[in-house]
Amino acid sequence: MKGAETEFLIEPKRAEISESLWEKKWDILFFAGHSSGGEGQIFINSTESLKIEELKAGLEKAIEHGLQLAILNSCDGLKLAEDLADLNIPQVIVMREPVPDRAAQQFLKFFLKALESGESLYLAVRQARKRLHETGWDDNCPGVSWLPVIYQNPTVGALNWSLEPPRETTTVSQKTKKVNAKVEYNHDVINDNTDSTIDTGIINTLIDLFSYKISGLFARYRTCLFKKRGS
Repeated sequence: MKGAETEFLIEPKRAEISESLWEKKWDILFFAGHSSGGEGQIFINSTESLKIEELKAGLEKAIEHGLQLAILNSCDGLKLAEDLADLNIPQVIVMREPVPDRAAQQFLKFFLKALESGESLYLAVRQARKRLHETGWDDNCPGVSWLPVIYQNPTVGALNWSLEPPRETTTVSQKTKKVNAKVEYNHDVINDNTDSTIDTGIINTLIDLFSYKISGLFARYRTCLFKKRGS
């Protein structure tokens, strides 16, 4: 994706992910691979799995440094999204149910193209879902275009890649208040017949901004981190 610096972690160890979250500033976090919705786990390599809680401190540091979006392109992501709610992550995109690999790939491809062109997060997701439908994915896998959902922290504006993301600075007392406050998240279903339909949910910041072939991105157990060049 234009204007992005990308770090690929292929079948990473837990320590590698933690180090990247702590030591660098990222705008988007992306995960492609297996996940277990019931237990809220992601499988980061062929032998290890993680729960969000096991990376809590690193994710909180990344959010403090400006992490805007988390994209979990894996099956049954709602439990993972719920687990991210306690971290006050701005936005998360997940698949609500099991999703075919190729459909997940196409969704990401369409989404990133729309985001890169200047669309807001909501419109980019809506456009990607429409393109999944129009290219016949719902014919082969009924309802697949409705699997991607956004969890949005209502106190934070939606991500727009063409705009400079806000880098909020807070005092210790402000940060403490934020951590202790119970934030009610909005779950934007993005109904094609209306501008949006709001339920309840959560969100985080993961996006894959890159110029590499989309097919290469979806190797199993791949974690990617992205930031705007110069940020």
